[in-house]
Amino acid sequence: MTFGLIALIATALSGVMGAVSAYQQGQQQKRMAEYNARVAENQAKWDEYYAAQQAQSARQQAEWAEYNAYLAEQEAAVNKSKKERETERLISAQRARYGKSGVQLTGSPLEVIAETAIEGEYDALTLEYEGDVEAWNWRKKALTYESEATAAEIEGASSASLNRARAGMNMLKGREAGRAGTTAAFSTILTTGGQMAGMYGSLPSSGSSYTLKPTPTWRNP
Repeated sequence: MTFGLIALIATALSGVMGAVSAYQQGQQQKRMAEYNARVAENQAKWDEYYAAQQAQSARQQAEWAEYNAYLAEQEAAVNKSKKERETERLISAQRARYGKSGVQLTGSPLEVIAETAIEGEYDALTLEYEGDVEAWNWRKKALTYESEATAAEIEGASSASLNRARAGMNMLKGREAGRAGTTAAFSTILTTGGQMAGMYGSLPSSGSSYTLKPTPTWRNP
């Protein structure tokens, strides 16, 4: 085997190895990019799930607060009604006592009854007001929970969109890496083929022969 043929085979092997290495490197980069894309997509799904859970929890709290506001109003209405009936019974009792004693409902007796009615109405309105304040406080909490739910949904959607954009970019990088590896491998093969063609052309033909020149012999005169 001549040196030229050995060099030709070595060039071929080197070209093949270089092409395989370029292709494998491209595929490895592609797999890594696809893996990163899957990670980003899974993170996007988790962001959506977590945001949905947070929003659901906040809205449940809002419903609970709204229900407590309703209960506060109902309790206030009941307490007001009780107070009004209590005042009416007290006034009726006062009138009955004055009637039994023969006192006319004028002057001081009338003022006493009027004062009882005023105090009773004041107490009833106070109970109603306190219920309204409690209901308003609960509704403020409900609004806060609703805001938290909306914020969680917005944040989750934003984070999911960002991660899906990252997934798309990684998929694009993966495709580009795969194409780049294939292109580099093909280019290496073409370059090696060109080199081999040039080297093959410079090899001696099979019919060529080499003549060995005799080694001169030196004699002393």
